Amino acid sequence: MSRLSALSLLVITTWIGAFIVHSVLANMYYRLNYVRLQNAADMAVRAGALYLPADPMTAMRVADAYGKLNGIAPGEIAFIQVAPDRHTLWIRLDYKMPTYVTLFAVGLPSREIAVMASARGQSDRAAAIRKISWRTLDQPTGRGGRVPRPASAADYTTAMQGVNLD
Repeated sequence: MSRLSALSLLVITTWIGAFIVHSVLANMYYRLNYVRLQNAADMAVRAGALYLPADPMTAMRVADAYGKLNGIAPGEIAFIQVAPDRHTLWIRLDYKMPTYVTLFAVGLPSREIAVMASARGQSDRAAAIRKISWRTLDQPTGRGGRVPRPASAADYTTAMQGVNLD
């Protein structure tokens, strides 16, 4: 084996190794950003859905703010939308991976990451029950203590007997 062929073999092996390592790192980068975007989208819609169905505009603003607080750039938010029934909030986030990461990477699912999340708001009745029952049960008992908050749905039902929501 000549010196030139040994050097050629070493260079080719090094290049193949570099491509393999680059592909593995690019796939890790893809997965980490996918999880980051999905978590941010989930948290944003859950925070915004707390304002549904009463205030859809506030729900969208809160979802936008929570997305930005979780590291989402304004250009990554494709849309934030409330369903026509005003009970569901959707968000879609798009992230374009840098070219230097995707250029020679093998096995990437895509060069762009797109995630969606949705959350349903509470019904008006459920929100009213929670507000009234917590407000009622947090009142002092008159003996220096407080009535504990209910631990289950049955406790809420018991606490709400005789309360008129209309």
